[in-house]
Amino acid sequence: MSSVLSAARKALVSAGVSRLSAVVCGVSGGPDSMALLDALLQLKEEQGFSLCAAHFEHGLRGEASRADAAFVAAFCAARGIPCQMASGDVAAFAREKGCSTEAAARQMRYAFFEDCMRARGAGFLALGHHAGDQAETMLMRLLRGGGTGALGGMAPVRRSGPGLPEGKGCALVRPLLECTRQDILDYCGQRSLAYRRDESNASDDVLRNRIRNQLVPVLQTYNPQLERALGRQASILQAESDYLERAVGALLQKAYAPRYNAWRARPLAGAHPALCRRAIYRLGQQAGAQMDFEHVERLMQALKGEGGTFTLPGNVAAQVSCGYLLFAAAGHEKAVLRAPIGRTGEGSVLLEGGGALRWRYLDQLPGDWRTQAPGRLYLDAQALSGEAYIRTRRPGDRFHMLGGPGPQRLKDVLIHWKVPQLRRDALPLLICDRGIAAVAGHMPAHWARITPGSYSYLCLEITDE
Repeated sequence: MSSVLSAARKALVSAGVSRLSAVVCGVSGGPDSMALLDALLQLKEEQGFSLCAAHFEHGLRGEASRADAAFVAAFCAARGIPCQMASGDVAAFAREKGCSTEAAARQMRYAFFEDCMRARGAGFLALGHHAGDQAETMLMRLLRGGGTGALGGMAPVRRSGPGLPEGKGCALVRPLLECTRQDILDYCGQRSLAYRRDESNASDDVLRNRIRNQLVPVLQTYNPQLERALGRQASILQAESDYLERAVGALLQKAYAPRYNAWRARPLAGAHPALCRRAIYRLGQQAGAQMDFEHVERLMQALKGEGGTFTLPGNVAAQVSCGYLLFAAAGHEKAVLRAPIGRTGEGSVLLEGGGALRWRYLDQLPGDWRTQAPGRLYLDAQALSGEAYIRTRRPGDRFHMLGGPGPQRLKDVLIHWKVPQLRRDALPLLICDRGIAAVAGHMPAHWARITPGSYSYLCLEITDE
């Protein structure tokens, strides 16, 4: 049995492809994608899933690119394979986005794949990356100083990210990742498969090409089975990275403070450096920051030291303040929040820093209302005079702390509570004619506290969603 066909069958089963599945196969016309398409066509008859080819013409190689597209279209037409085609001006897109031609081509190609997935109602995107591609990716990331996750290379299956519609349960699968370049060429010969050659692969202007054409042949003199060896290493690193990612998830859940949409510095700083680095990197990515090792290290030191505020690539600000780590858009104007809450029922409003403020009026307090979760508070609804609404702070605001002698500057109160600086302007306040009735997530005003004579109540809660 062909190693290519066997690998593809195994990968599809592992990814969850079934008789009811629809698969889109990205096809460039090169030997790897043609071998994959041919293998999928055989497995389609065997397993019963539907199959569609997708070809994107990048407009970079003139007539040769158009000939690739015509070749793929003819191959699919001869075998009755539905084929979606598109083209784009990658060079113009690269200039517009200020990125490399390779990055622009990948963005446009994956956006096209996602469109194909939506149009076909497909749950799987199959791409022809093989062990040689994996080896090149790992070596390229090693030269750039990548961590464990990066050095693991390409995952056999991923269920989110470029090329996949969000929230649809789709997966990108690489069925040939365990096959060497020679395996694929042998398969094409056995199956009499024609394919196109991309002459630009011979150019050493691109780092990946230099690795393929210069570095890999040298390394293969030390280990002729380099592709398979690095493939095994990738599998090991991916498993270890998956374990660490789960540990990071648990760490972030433990450290999360929903009232500020921030993470407590102490558990992060006290974690093993491997977990702390990954946690910082994940949070930065989620905030849209483009972080490298130096950015992560500076934030690690800030967590263990006196804090600080940092501007990260991607127009993101990171701050370690008052015992918390938080991220926000850098240099943005403060959003104006004003949300009436009425006098009955319940509702919610999204907060600028992330999360939401929820409120509900109650006729009866829960028995454990004094000891409920941080971020939730109760006050006397009858103490609210005039219109009640939620807003953020303004210059001159004053607040009468619970048990305090009288109103004092809200700024001083927030500093006393160690509210992170980046979150102070976004902290929601409950306002009525008398003034600030509550600082959400913290406490009601002294005059809005629950007393033995209270009979109508308002619950305010900051949540992470």
